[in-house]
Amino acid sequence: MGLPTIPALEALLGSLTISQPQNSSDYKSVVAVEQAFGSSNTKTPTVLYPEYKLWYQDSLEFSFDALTRKLRSELEKTKHPHNEGVIKAILAAYCLEPKRKDRPIDYLNKILDSIVSIELSQIFILPFSLDDFSCSFGSFTIQNFDGERFSRLEYRCKKASCDYFDRYKDDLKGKLAIQKTSYSVKVIQYWKDLVRKLNCEYGSSWQYSGNSHLDNIIYNYFEQISNDYANKFWLTFEKEQHLLTAAGGNFFDERSLKQFPFGTFVSIFLKFQGDSYGYGVPLTKGIFAFNWLGGDKKFNKIKDRLKSEFDTDIDDDKISIPQTIQQFIFISFFGKAKRNLLDEQFNESFLNFVIALDLVFGEKGASTKSISERVALITFKKLANNFLDQKKKLKDIYDARSKYVHECQTVETKLLEEVEVICQEVFFCMLRHRNYLQNEEDLKKWQKKIDFLVTAIDAEELQPDSKYEQIGIWVK
Repeated sequence: MGLPTIPALEALLGSLTISQPQNSSDYKSVVAVEQAFGSSNTKTPTVLYPEYKLWYQDSLEFSFDALTRKLRSELEKTKHPHNEGVIKAILAAYCLEPKRKDRPIDYLNKILDSIVSIELSQIFILPFSLDDFSCSFGSFTIQNFDGERFSRLEYRCKKASCDYFDRYKDDLKGKLAIQKTSYSVKVIQYWKDLVRKLNCEYGSSWQYSGNSHLDNIIYNYFEQISNDYANKFWLTFEKEQHLLTAAGGNFFDERSLKQFPFGTFVSIFLKFQGDSYGYGVPLTKGIFAFNWLGGDKKFNKIKDRLKSEFDTDIDDDKISIPQTIQQFIFISFFGKAKRNLLDEQFNESFLNFVIALDLVFGEKGASTKSISERVALITFKKLANNFLDQKKKLKDIYDARSKYVHECQTVETKLLEEVEVICQEVFFCMLRHRNYLQNEEDLKKWQKKIDFLVTAIDAEELQPDSKYEQIGIWVK
C-alpha cells in the first residue's frame, strides 16, 4: 500500500536532509544516529563515529511525528523491525541518495517495497571456555566454539564481506558460544542498489567507500535491526527454557548473559535476493558475570527423562508440547517464579507459583478450598504424604498468599520451597495426561474426575490405583 500522496507529506520528505541547512533556523532537527565508538577496518584503531541529525520542515498538516507513526505502521505490516531507532535509521539512509529522480514519496515507497526475507544467523560468544560443556534446547545450542561451528562462522563472514572472523579468529577459537538456528527475517534490499549507485560516484568497495556517510548510516541501519532481532533472540532463549525449568532444570538468565563483560553478539545477514550481498554486525558490551551452575548436565539429564518417561522430545525448534499445556498449566508462570528466585524476589516467586496453580485448577467461582483439594489429590502420592495432610499444606500456602497480598506479610521460606515442588509435580501430571488435554472441555472433564476422587477419599471409599493413573497421577 505504501505512504499516501499528500502534498504536506511530500513537502516534509522533500525537506529531509542529514546536512545542516544554511538557514537552519527554519528547520527542526532530531538525532538519527547517535555518536559512537568503533573500528571501521583491520588497520584502524578505535575511532569516534559522528552523530547524524535529521533536519526537516514539517507543518500542522503533516508533522514529523505523523511521518514516523505512518512509517511504523507500514513496517509493522511487513514484519520488519519498527522501533524508533530503526525508523530514524531508514530516514537517514533515505537522505543519502545524491541524484534521485523519483518524487520524495515515491522514493520512500520504493525503499519500503524492497523489504524482503533473508537469512539471519545469530551467535553470542563469551570470552571464556568451559571444558566439556554442551547443551541444546529448542533452537539453541551452547558449547565451545570450534570445529564445524568455527568453520561455519568463517564461511558466513566471508559471504557477508565482514572481516570480523579474520580480525578475531585467534580470540574466538574454543570460546563458549550460544547459537540459534538460522531463520528468516525482514530487511530492506534497496540498500544494495543504493550502495552500487554511490560507489559509481565515490568508487572503492561498497562497505568501505570514500563516502563515510554511506558506511556509517547504512551500518547504523543494520545495527538497529540487529539490536531488535537480538532482543527477540533473548526472548526466545528465555521462552524455550521454560519447559526444562518447569521440569527441574536450571535457568540460564539471559539478562546477565547479554551484559557479560566482553561478550560479543554477532548477527550475519545473508541470502539477499539475486545477490551474494550480505552484512555482518558484531556488537560487544557487558558489565558483570554469570554463573553457569553446571546447567548443561542438568538440562541434558532432564531432556533424557522427558524423552524416556514422558515421550517428549525437547530438541525441536517447535518444542513438541501441545499448546494446551502452555495455555492451561503454567510453564510461563513457573519460569517467572524461577526467575524471581534467581533475583531473590521470594514473595513474588511464591505468588507466581500460586498463580500457576490457579490457572490450572481455578475456574470462575472456584474457592481456594476447591483448588487446594484438587492440587492435594494430584500431588499427595508422589510427595509421600496422606491426602488430609497435603490438603492442610495447600491451605497454609493459600493463607500465606492472602496474607502477602492483603497484609504484606513475608512468605515463609518453607512454604516457598513446598509450593515449588508441588507445581513441578502438577506439571508432570499434566505431561503424563497431555494426550487427553487438548482443549478447554477436556480440562473440565479432567477436573471433574479429580473432584470425584476427592469426594471418594472424603467418603472413605477406596479407589484402585488405575483410577489415579487414568488422569496422570503418579502412584508407584
